[in-house]
Amino acid sequence: MTKHNYIAGKAYKMEIGEKAVFVGENAFNPTYPLVFAHELDKGKIYPYTIDGKFYFDGRPSNWNIIGEWPPEPKKVKGWVNVYKGQDYSAAVIFDSKEKADKQRHVPNRIACIPIEFTEGEGL
Repeated sequence: MTKHNYIAGKAYKMEIGEKAVFVGENAFNPTYPLVFAHELDKGKIYPYTIDGKFYFDGRPSNWNIIGEWPPEPKKVKGWVNVYKGQDYSAAVIFDSKEKADKQRHVPNRIACIPIEFTEGEGL
């Protein structure tokens, strides 16, 4: 077994910005002992060197592994109380309308609205 930090089933980023998933090791190929499946090639598998390099016919390529695939942005859904005439702004997202209703500050609440967005959107 060779020493590396890749985790089977985990996604990694190639130089060209595409996703590759580490499949495992190939003990029968000491030159290219690592195996990655490429998303851009519909899961076709390719051999890599121990340091994550890929070669086309012995030539360097831009399919080299450059790091972990970034996590997917989190989708957020919930309910928000809306107030009029407050001296401050605050947003608390509740899991349900019932929870938002329990936390309302009467009489300034003018609405309780559903909200859905991707975390980090609009920043």
